[in-house]
Amino acid sequence: IGFPTANILPDSTDKLIPLNGVYAWQAILQEQEAETFPALVNIGDRPTFDDSRERSIEAHIIGLDRDIYGMTLTLRFIQRVRDEQRFSSPEALKAQLEADRESTIAISQIINNSPL
Repeated sequence: IGFPTANILPDSTDKLIPLNGVYAWQAILQEQEAETFPALVNIGDRPTFDDSRERSIEAHIIGLDRDIYGMTLTLRFIQRVRDEQRFSSPEALKAQLEADRESTIAISQIINNSPL
């Protein structure tokens, strides 16, 4: 539906995973030097497409347009965007994801421009 994702597997069973939902994160890609991107992350069981109830973590990395298979990706939590929900159609889900992406970009800009 136009939102490529990186499927995330935590590197340790000791990692705390947030509740199911959609979140704004900061994605840090470790290559020759670290690059940072805003990321829209879904944690949950993909209720619109999958009835298996298998929990997954999928990150749509905004502004990244290349293959990252095998690379180290670090995610830093920023803010919860909304609860995970079932949509009536792929088109309805896509419309919500577009709104979520815009929210994530706005949240990321606020975080990046504020003194820490």
